Amino acid sequence: MRKRINRITFRLILTLSPVFCHAQDNNALNLHWSRLLPPQTVAEHINTTGVEGAFAGISGDALIVAGGVILSDAKNEFDKKIIDDIFVLDLNNSPDSLKWMQRNNLDRAVAYGAAVSTPYGILCMGGKDAKQILDAVFLLKWDQHAKKLSRINLPSLPQPCVYGNATVLEDQVYLAGGQSGTDLQSAMKNFWRLDLSPLANNNIKALTWEELAPWPGPERACNITVAQHNGQTACVYVLSGRRMSEQSLTQEYEILTDVYEFNPAVHNSAPENAWRQRQDTPMNIARGTATALGQSHILLLASPVDLSYSTGTQDENYQRLPNKTWLFHTITNTWIVSGSAPVGHFATGIMNWHDKFILPATDSDQQDQTTDVWLIRPEPESIEFGVLNFSVLILYLLSMMLIGFYFAKRNKDTNDYFRGGQHIPWWAAACSIFATMLSSITYMSVPARAY
Repeated sequence: MRKRINRITFRLILTLSPVFCHAQDNNALNLHWSRLLPPQTVAEHINTTGVEGAFAGISGDALIVAGGVILSDAKNEFDKKIIDDIFVLDLNNSPDSLKWMQRNNLDRAVAYGAAVSTPYGILCMGGKDAKQILDAVFLLKWDQHAKKLSRINLPSLPQPCVYGNATVLEDQVYLAGGQSGTDLQSAMKNFWRLDLSPLANNNIKALTWEELAPWPGPERACNITVAQHNGQTACVYVLSGRRMSEQSLTQEYEILTDVYEFNPAVHNSAPENAWRQRQDTPMNIARGTATALGQSHILLLASPVDLSYSTGTQDENYQRLPNKTWLFHTITNTWIVSGSAPVGHFATGIMNWHDKFILPATDSDQQDQTTDVWLIRPEPESIEFGVLNFSVLILYLLSMMLIGFYFAKRNKDTNDYFRGGQHIPWWAAACSIFATMLSSITYMSVPARAY
């Protein structure tokens, strides 16, 4: 009888344990989109319905948008007017008093450079003006108390770069991809790093760009670069992008879907093993931006296209698909569709701000494009515990109580209480010892890591 009860108890534990884990694993991500201010131009005194390709970031709780190209009246790439204006949106203001402020100007009109938000300010890298590709690097910093914007020039890039993308990992800035010329034929396979830690002591002279070994895939521009933890260490991910087509006769360029992971910790000991390829993006990205979300996810906002519809070389000739958001899990190396996005034309990158995200974007589906500033709040979707789960929980607790009452009556001395009368089978003792040593975190994380 005792052996039969032991077997029933063991089977009950094995049967019910996955049910509780499954209940915790069903939470889905829900993104709450809201406009920070009504649709309007970033500067009402400029005759434009929006800008794209601007340096953008957050410094001192203020959104800064600098440079870029005017979207209105632009019939093609060469007709877009590049501007040098700098606009500031103080995010600390109340929602009803939010408005754009113009502060100074850049030293030249510039667009399509890379920008990242750092503790020292917004790092702006490269870009192009009306005549040439640039290698200039500088910081834009907003003083919240003085309401003043300052600029600090930093060491130039190893070579001119436009349409690249950067990310920051602690005090290290990584810039990947881009073009050295005006056409996609000059797409590069570059991976540069800048250590900003000397800025803590205002030691600008100690800053220097380091050229690292690039990803094993092809060269690219208009790619996405983002930093996230992979379960063991923080890494840099390079995904998507464009390059000149080598096979198609109807397209001048191809959209890449490959994804690569750079591990700085491995690079320090074995640089040749620092890169590894990960799961391709589940779609072709015409426009997109990404950011780290939680401990091991990458949130991708993208405007996908159907390449089979293409009849030419411009984005307008592709069949645009509904705007989606995707999640990439860096540990399990999997992509899932997270939801839809109200915009499909991303004028700048997405920025983290107090556990929320700020996204200046334009709606490419409208003829009159207007720059909106979106506030995105990640909200886990609440799921009811459910009648089935409550029934299983109650049954489990009642079973444990009945088993306890049964054996309590059979205990006659301390030997029965502490050692089960030396009649406990070996497998039950082993399971008890293992369960004592095993934490709940290990119980949940080991299966995912093994997968």
